[in-house]
Amino acid sequence: MTYFAVIAALMCVAACLILLRPLLWPRASATPAFDVLAVRSEAAAMQRRLDAGTLDAQAYASARAALAQSLLDAVTAPVMQAEPRKVRNLILATVAFVPLLSLPVYWATGAPDVLRGDIAVAPDGDERAAAAQLQERITALEQKLASAPQDATGWGMLGRSYAALGEYAKAASAFAKAAALTPADAQLLADYADALAMSQGRRLAGEPVQLLKRALAADPNNIKALLLDGTADFESGRFDRAVAAWEKVISLAPQDAELVASLRQSIDEARAKTAGAGSAPNASSAAAGVQGAGARSAAGSEAVSGRLTLAPGLAASASPADAVFVFARAAQGPRMPLAAFKLQVKDLPTDFRLDDSMAMAPQAKISSASEVIVTARISKSGDPVPRSGDLEGSSAPVKPGTGGIKLEISDVVK
Repeated sequence: MTYFAVIAALMCVAACLILLRPLLWPRASATPAFDVLAVRSEAAAMQRRLDAGTLDAQAYASARAALAQSLLDAVTAPVMQAEPRKVRNLILATVAFVPLLSLPVYWATGAPDVLRGDIAVAPDGDERAAAAQLQERITALEQKLASAPQDATGWGMLGRSYAALGEYAKAASAFAKAAALTPADAQLLADYADALAMSQGRRLAGEPVQLLKRALAADPNNIKALLLDGTADFESGRFDRAVAAWEKVISLAPQDAELVASLRQSIDEARAKTAGAGSAPNASSAAAGVQGAGARSAAGSEAVSGRLTLAPGLAASASPADAVFVFARAAQGPRMPLAAFKLQVKDLPTDFRLDDSMAMAPQAKISSASEVIVTARISKSGDPVPRSGDLEGSSAPVKPGTGGIKLEISDVVK
């Protein structure tokens, strides 16, 4: 916004200078303010009268001097002599009028929404600034919702932001407010169920299952709701129903090869349990397990995925309960995360997947970037702002849709 203000101010100054140029730097008139032919004609007439004897030499000399003085006055006189006070008032009026007129015109015909702080993304800079701005945006969104509690979209955005930071109880509370305003939004209900399950120990039993039923009643083809509903059935031992839900997901998202392969493994496990060839149900089985990063909709070709590990040499530097933030940002341009999730060191190594369904702002998604960098950071403080002593690792720039990324946390933040 600072750059915009500077550029706008310079444009206003340029407009004022163009309008005031005739007053500030007046040009000399290219045409004399007298009639040359008339002067020459009068001089010739006086000469003829002198020659004819009708005009004596003294009268001729006096008339000639008067004509010469009038000619001199015409040449040296200014073309326009404006009063200083009027000129000053005109300059002040112009300087005030141009900016005051341009602001309402821009507001009506321009794009003032790009100046709003709640959708702005971080400028180029270190990741401390990006993480700090994420916290500031959450705070600003909370303040906005305090004065506009009927904004369902805002509550949903706040819930997703909290979920990305691992604040699942706060995320569930925000989703609850959004769902009360839009009770038939299937995706919102699925997100609510996911956050609520995470806040109660990664278990879908109880209210999360009821939310999933509502989501599927509103949209029977909502992929995230189907994934979670299948997982809930798997948890409770209803393996046939889990298989049916996951097979429906495969039919709806055949282009997502990674998701399909993962679900095939889960389906095989569920069928094996149906035949009595397995142990007790395991809710974290394969890709259908419930976790903030894993229980999400198939996002198609924009997803980036891979395997996250911690370098053996740094294992002693991390505690099992330390927070791990995994996020993707654009390789070029703003460093604000395009998608993010949170887990703990005890969950490593783990498979990860980041996609558009995990975006924290509608204007900033993985699919909007030509290349992204995936970063994982172990935070000693528990917040996403990097600090000295944290551990992290980053991938090389990859295109959206890339799978099989090997991401290792192997560096210490200085």
